[in-house]
Amino acid sequence: MNPTQTLANLSTQMSAYCSNPPTSPNQNPLHNNHMAIPQDPIIATDPVLVQSIVPETMHFVNSANTADLHAEMCNLDIDAAFGNGLDKLTVLFRQAILADYTISRNRINEHHKAELDSIRQAHELELDGLNGKMDSVIKSRNHSDKKLVDYVQVVNAATAFLTRKRNRLATEKWFGRWKVRQMELRKRKFAMHIAVRHHRKTMTQKAILGWHSEAGVTWRKATENRIRMEAEKHMQTMSAEYESRIAQVCFDMDVLF
Repeated sequence: MNPTQTLANLSTQMSAYCSNPPTSPNQNPLHNNHMAIPQDPIIATDPVLVQSIVPETMHFVNSANTADLHAEMCNLDIDAAFGNGLDKLTVLFRQAILADYTISRNRINEHHKAELDSIRQAHELELDGLNGKMDSVIKSRNHSDKKLVDYVQVVNAATAFLTRKRNRLATEKWFGRWKVRQMELRKRKFAMHIAVRHHRKTMTQKAILGWHSEAGVTWRKATENRIRMEAEKHMQTMSAEYESRIAQVCFDMDVLF
């Protein structure tokens, strides 16, 4: 039986004994009720407790000698018997408390051991997870380093390509400027050529007009109209050619810059 329950039952019976002490063995409530409190193995194995215990607790040790023990204890002083029983009950309380403490301590130790085992297992699982994460981080770092090396190589190649392209564009820029200057010179030369031709035509027209004034008004008008039409056609052709050349030069300059 649980020592705590045994002590509780003994305490109840001791309180009843103190409030109404028996005067004879027949008045002992435990004498007629053998199942009131079960026999405690601690009391049965201790001879000192058997000799000095009160009549109520003596009943649990040996039911066959209950009548004789009660008859003997009734002749003793009730206060001395109560004090002696109280001392023994204190011993029982101490033993029960120590047993309960030992059981509780063992349970607490087992509980702490189980908690430590669970914590150790959780720590091992967490450590395995951290090791896995570290391996993943190392792999990711190696992959990132490789990507960084590839990126640096790509950047170096792009830089070299852009440098070559810049040099080529600079060369084309200077060539474009030189070409523009050449086109300006050609344009001036062409304008001078047109001016000379225009002057010659003007002088020719003046000569023709002078001759027309002498040859006749009709022939002069017809000749003027024909010459004017030819001159206009030729000027339009030259103007169209000049504009096409200017447009081509502008287009080349836009492409270069």
